[in-house]
Amino acid sequence: MDNTKLLQLHEQIKKETPLMVTVQKKGLFTMVRRMYAEMQHNIPIKWRTGISKSVRNGKEACERLKDEWHEIYFELKTQLLETAPELYQQLFTGDDQRLRYVAIKA
Repeated sequence: MDNTKLLQLHEQIKKETPLMVTVQKKGLFTMVRRMYAEMQHNIPIKWRTGISKSVRNGKEACERLKDEWHEIYFELKTQLLETAPELYQQLFTGDDQRLRYVAIKA
């Protein structure tokens, strides 16, 4: 995919998966939802959401290496499952745990 189409796709993802950083559980929910969408569409890491910051190395998501990015994504996904299973279920369903894009009320 060329950069122009990739940029358009990235803008569409940002529009369709807004982040809520002021509400703890919903903030985590929206972050995991956005990160999943970016990962599924192969958005370059340097363009990805930088809102989640590692406490280990201080890097934002968009500054990480691919393995580091996936590590924090799975940690956040696990945290969502543990702290807000009802929101996790809104995103991930079935045995294959595919994401469903869903809107939640603020």
